[in-house]
Order: sequence, then structure tokens, then C-alpha cells
Amino acid sequence: MRAMIQTGFGGPEVVRLEHLPEPAPGPGDVLVRVRACALNQLDSLQRRGPGLLPDFRLPHIAGMDVAGRVAAVGTAVDHLQPGDPVLLDPTLGCGSCDRCRDGQPGHCPSIRVVGGNIPGGFAEYVAVPA
Repeated sequence: MRAMIQTGFGGPEVVRLEHLPEPAPGPGDVLVRVRACALNQLDSLQRRGPGLLPDFRLPHIAGMDVAGRVAAVGTAVDHLQPGDPVLLDPTLGCGSCDRCRDGQPGHCPSIRVVGGNIPGGFAEYVAVPA
């Protein structure tokens, strides 16, 4: 698949188009064929550096605001199927801490953000929890 890869901090010169293997969904994941991805302000801030989210690493695929269609589902996913349209909530909490149980995954101490500290939508495909 094609993806825009951030390799350093700075302006647009630190991002380049590369060919990477298509991600595979884990048992509880879906593989999304990206149809649209907005440039979020945090995408730009993290490109300029330093990375603002915990566990941010280079090289990185940004792109937090993703819409597309399910391309494949993991073995434990039964509520989505290939072809379904999806709009991703980029904020992924752990699901078990007090904040996640209170419906506030954005305040999870183990927060993961699609395109923020895990691969995002500036690619043809992105694998995310269903």
C-alpha cells in the first residue's frame, strides 16, 4: 500500500510517499480502506515536533480523522463486515481504567490515538479496533 511517512520533525520535507505492506487486522480489529482523511491540527503540530502524545515514534503515519469502508474483519468481529462504511473515532482508551469505564477514553492514561501515536489514515489502509 502507499502511505505518507513522517521521518523527522519539520515542514513538509519530512514526509514522503512510501510503499509498505498492507496491515493485517488482529482478531478484534477491522482493516479500513481509507476514502478520506482530514489534516488535523495535531497532525501538523506533531510533524513540526516534538511528538506530543505518549509513545510517539518515528517513522510515523499521521492522519487522525479517517473515513472509509471496511476491507476485512478480524476473527472475533461479528458486528461489521467488508463494505460497511465507517468513520473512525481516533481516540482509543484501554477500556478497563476508571476513565474508560466512565466513557472518557480521551483521558485514559494509556491513550492511543489513530494517526497520533499509532499508524493513521495518511495511507490506503489502516487497521483499528472494531
